[in-house]
This record gives sequence, structure tokens and C-alpha cells, in this order.
Amino acid sequence: MPANAEQLDWVRRVFGVDGATTGGDASYDKARAAWLASRRKVAGDVEKLKTAIVGSYADRGLGPKLEAAYQQEVAWVLQQLDDRVSVALDGLISADGTQHANLLAESKEAIGDYTTFLSTDKTVQALDDNPFVKLSIKSTLSTTLSALSKTLA
Repeated sequence: MPANAEQLDWVRRVFGVDGATTGGDASYDKARAAWLASRRKVAGDVEKLKTAIVGSYADRGLGPKLEAAYQQEVAWVLQQLDDRVSVALDGLISADGTQHANLLAESKEAIGDYTTFLSTDKTVQALDDNPFVKLSIKSTLSTTLSALSKTLA
């Protein structure tokens, strides 16, 4: 039988362990899996677009030049969506007390950084609006980040 609110509060006060949010929380595991899946999808989409662009101009001898330009102009987008949140969520699965609070704060900060990046940088929207391959990078990431925020609230 799961602990009730009074019991959870007592354990937190007496033992310093937040039983409501620690110890292998499946929601953190699911959130981490969702973020990693979204990152993989976006990386695959970006690669698909690069292949389409380079392929479209290969017969003109511009393939290598476009690939280099693409790496310079687009590769950094994936670096902005780093592994901070997945590492913190992984730690949250088994963390307790102060460690839990710190990892939760790190997760929320990373999600905030990613959300700000999506709302202020024009590159992701330009990638979505390309005339080569239909993409929905911004929507995919925004949906996932919103769900992560709700999980961590």
C-alpha cells in the first residue's frame, strides 16, 4: 500500500528523505527516454536534410562545399540540445535528499535553456521551413520539453 501524504511528510521531516520523489521513480525514466528519443529523431531529421541538400547539388560539384557549409551553419544546433537533462534525469531515478533537489534544479535549468533556444534562435525554424524535406524539429522538441516540464513540476 502506497504511503499517504502524512506518512510521506513524516518520513521527510524525520529521516530527511523525500519519499514522494525518490527511489527509482518511473516518471523520470520515462522522461529521460522521451528526451533521448526526441534528440535521436531530430539528429536523424537533420541528417536527412543534409543528405537531401548535398545530393541535390552533387551533380554540380557543390556537394563537398555544401556539406562543409552545412556543418558550420547547422551542426551546432544539435550541440545546443546537449545531454544535460538526460544525465540529470538519469541521476534522479535513484537520488534522494539534497542530491535529488540539485539534479531536479539542473534538469529544470537545462529544459529552460533548451526552451529559450527554441524560441529565440531562427535556425531551427529555418530547418523546418526548408524546401527539401518536411521536418517538424521545433514542434517535436517543444512538445517533449513541455512534457518534461510537467513531469518535473
